[in-house]
Amino acid sequence: MAQISKQTVRQVAKLGRISVNEEELEKYTQELQGILEFIKILEQIDVSGYEPLLNSTDQEDIFFEDKPNKCLNTDEIIANFPTRQGNYLKTKPVLK
Repeated sequence: MAQISKQTVRQVAKLGRISVNEEELEKYTQELQGILEFIKILEQIDVSGYEPLLNSTDQEDIFFEDKPNKCLNTDEIIANFPTRQGNYLKTKPVLK
């Protein structure tokens, strides 16, 4: 099994525009090596008797017909809104 080097982790971090210090570099090198070792174990499993799985459940897509429903009028919407100023609905600021 190929060993993951610190240089490889540096390169991956650079490609991902992630800065890593020496402590993190050591940690990520060990973690990636562990992931590769686990993948090596998974590769040894015989799955020849199994169909490829496309979905984790047997459920297929369910489509519903679009039907128009009764809409609230402006007065009902304004009456149900917690904070308002006249006919305007007041919300928390999105941009500061």
